[in-house]
Amino acid sequence: MDLLYSFLFGASVKIYDDITDLKLIDNKIIIETLKSLNIFFLTLIGQNDFIFSLYILITSLLTNGFDEEHWKSIIIISVILSIISFKIPENYLFPLFIFVILTLLALYEEKKQPEDVSKNKLIVRGCLFLLLLFIYCSPILSIIESFIGNIDYLSKIIFLGCGMLFISIITQSYMLYFTHYHSFVTVGDTLGLRRFCLTPTDGITGATVTFLQAVRRFRNISTQPFAAVARARRAVASSPSSTPIRRIISSRRG
Repeated sequence: MDLLYSFLFGASVKIYDDITDLKLIDNKIIIETLKSLNIFFLTLIGQNDFIFSLYILITSLLTNGFDEEHWKSIIIISVILSIISFKIPENYLFPLFIFVILTLLALYEEKKQPEDVSKNKLIVRGCLFLLLLFIYCSPILSIIESFIGNIDYLSKIIFLGCGMLFISIITQSYMLYFTHYHSFVTVGDTLGLRRFCLTPTDGITGATVTFLQAVRRFRNISTQPFAAVARARRAVASSPSSTPIRRIISSRRG
């Protein structure tokens, strides 16, 4: 059951993360329920697993742990669970190696693909999901366990990653192919707008408003030179010192 709980924990964490980052849902009851589920699954898994609790603590600190109050509470709970379940690992170098590799991969992926939604991110996360499934189904873990000893925590971490990647693949696919997100972000970038996100809850109304904002921005940009020339002409015409010049121009025209 721990593997199922790990998968559900990863899924609930990613659902909450996508909902808050992409503003998919504003329902406070759903958001608070997801927060509770995150804490519930973390406690259920980490109360008897020191390495898993420590892994959640480290990744929370190095990624988005200080971005929001909820992630700060996850850090505090991870510390408490790490203390409660503290046990020196049979081979502490291998868990340390796993922590370093997974953390570097997460930071590298976040740096190389900082955008919330993109086709490249969808492809990368799909490949990572298949890779984790391959590692778990292949004899790799059994071979490692024969040399290292008990590595149940690694299976939990793999299923945690599978849960997060599974939800991320669904979210990326939905935002790219079933909403106006990609089209209007492209229009906004072309017209010099700062990047904005059109959420699925906006529907046709949100799409229309965003499109009108883009058109208005484009019209302002295209008419700026003409407006500047008109203002300069009015300024010259209204200036007292320009009267002799206007007389000379009028006499030449006559």
